[in-house]
Amino acid sequence: KILVYMPFDEIETIISWLGPIQEYQFYVYCAVDAPKDDGNIHLRPFSRDGFLADQASCSGIICNAGFELLSEAIQGGKKLLVQPLKGQMEQISNAMALEQLGYGEVMDSHDTPLLMRWLTQPNPEPRPYPNVARAVVEWLHSGMLQEQDALARELWAQYA
Repeated sequence: KILVYMPFDEIETIISWLGPIQEYQFYVYCAVDAPKDDGNIHLRPFSRDGFLADQASCSGIICNAGFELLSEAIQGGKKLLVQPLKGQMEQISNAMALEQLGYGEVMDSHDTPLLMRWLTQPNPEPRPYPNVARAVVEWLHSGMLQEQDALARELWAQYA
């Protein structure tokens, strides 16, 4: 089961790209009024609850390179295949970081050979983030005795 969230791509293009790959079930969140299943393509209307349920049960995510979904996938141990939106510097930066850290694959277009290779890769281990908010609150309550850099190193050392 692969979750697909590429809301800026034409749905017909996504269907023609993924449809021939019959070994996988693709759950595509897009602008449809009601769920529609056609072979291995499962179109789903935008729904927070449905999306979260499919995200939890999928083995991988194909999406653009927005920060929040990438972060959730990394924390959940989901493999990622991303296509940054053209001209969006944040998305291009997120994609570069994702690739450099080895947390996912990046494509410039609907690349079938890359997709086929990515589909056969195992899922990574979940990589939970430290609770930075709690640590900062505790740091403030303690009188900020520790240097900021030391606090940051301590938080991230456990996840390196």
